[in-house]
This record gives sequence, C-alpha cells and structure tokens, in this order.
Amino acid sequence: MNALIPMLLAALTASLALSLWLRRRCDWLILRNISAEASCAAARDGEASVTRALQLFALELQALGLTLRGHADRLAAEQHRHAPSLATAAAQLGGLADELCHHLLPLSQPHALECEWIELAELVREAVESLATAISPARRHWRIRAENGHPLMLWVDRRALRLLLIRVLGEAARSSSHDDFVEIFWSAQGENVAIHIEDEGSGTARPGAATVTPLDTRGIGLRLSLARSLAQAHGGSLVVEAQARIGTNVTITLPIPPNAG
Repeated sequence: MNALIPMLLAALTASLALSLWLRRRCDWLILRNISAEASCAAARDGEASVTRALQLFALELQALGLTLRGHADRLAAEQHRHAPSLATAAAQLGGLADELCHHLLPLSQPHALECEWIELAELVREAVESLATAISPARRHWRIRAENGHPLMLWVDRRALRLLLIRVLGEAARSSSHDDFVEIFWSAQGENVAIHIEDEGSGTARPGAATVTPLDTRGIGLRLSLARSLAQAHGGSLVVEAQARIGTNVTITLPIPPNAG
C-alpha cells in the first residue's frame, strides 16, 4: 500500500501535467486558427479591392479604345493615310481591356444590386448619349423606338443597367462604321421586356449576294461577358446573333415586375 501511493501521486502529477500541456496546446491552436482566419479575411478583402481597381482600369481602357476607334473612323471617312494604324491601335487597346475584364469576372463577387424604379427609355437615351460622346468625332445614327409607345418602368439597378447598355452599345459601335445606323427598340413579351440593339456590321447584303450565314459570335460573347452577368443578376439574359453582311443583334431580356406602370 505504501508503494502504491507514490505511484498514484506520480500518475496524478503526470496526468495534471499532460492536461495542462494539452490545454496550452489547444489554446495555441485556437489562437493560430483565429490568426489564420484573420489573415485569410484580410487577404480576401485585399483581393476584392485590387479586383475592383482593375475592373475600373479595364473600363477606362475600354473607354479610351472607343475614343481611338471614333477618331480612326473619322479619319477613315476622310481617307486619311493614318486611319488604319489608329484603328489597329484602338482594336489592340480594346482587346486588352476585354481580356482583363474577362479574366477578372470569375474573381468578382456576385453583383449586389441596389434596385429602384427607372423608365427604360430615359436610361437608354442616357446610355446612347454617353457612348456617342465616347466615340466622338465619329458618328453613329442612333434610332430609338419602343413598339408600344408607352413608358415602361423597370425595377433595376440604374448603374448596373446603364453599364450593361453602354457595353452592348459599345460593341455595336465597334462592329459598325462612321455614319452607320444602330437600331434600339424594345417590347414587352409576357412577364419580360426584350431590348434589341442592332447594328449594320459590314453593311446590308447587296442584291444577288450569296446566302446570308450566321457568324461565329464567341468573340462578341467574350467581350460581353460582364454585360451578360449583369443581365443575369437581374434575372434576365443576353443573347447575341450575327449574320454576314447584315450585322449583329443583341437581345437583352429583363423581367417586368407585376406592378410596373
């Protein structure tokens, strides 16, 4: 019995020591995990800030590319010898901006919409004026019409829808030339509104020309990735159709709220 007591005391001491060590180890692991989580959260915040900055930079590049394209179009109309080189530079700049936007898109957080009631015709005119200024001194003939002629109210994020329209109108300006026509029209179709933006592309088919065939729209779809994601964030869609010698038609479909006026 006398020999058992020291053994029990030794075992108890060892158990207490082991318990203390395990507690300290657990505390260290908890603190380390909290520190790792804090570091990850800080890294995510930093990544989001850099992504937003790069997205703004890409939009500025696209605006500059459109301005260069506008000057190239005007010089081409005047048969200036430097028009082709300026058009090439505009295309390269636009392509760089498109690639940057495309690669940033998967890293972006889901679009947080701040919706309000807006009149579609008013926002379309605002987007057209912004794009027309961007491509000046080149000119497009923008024809805006609504099939039913009545004001159409939508519950959307004004900034997001304006950006969506400008991206699609920019693609129309990119696919057309100085003094070409761009048609913008829309109509209610059940619970949705379909907004069509059509450009002349390389010009309408000449009499007796070969049968019109659909074009590969993957490049256009790539350039409109952001616009498509904005349409989808509103519960809508964006579809691109293109035909040789006819032009491109982009259809944006958006839901109409039941109580829209």
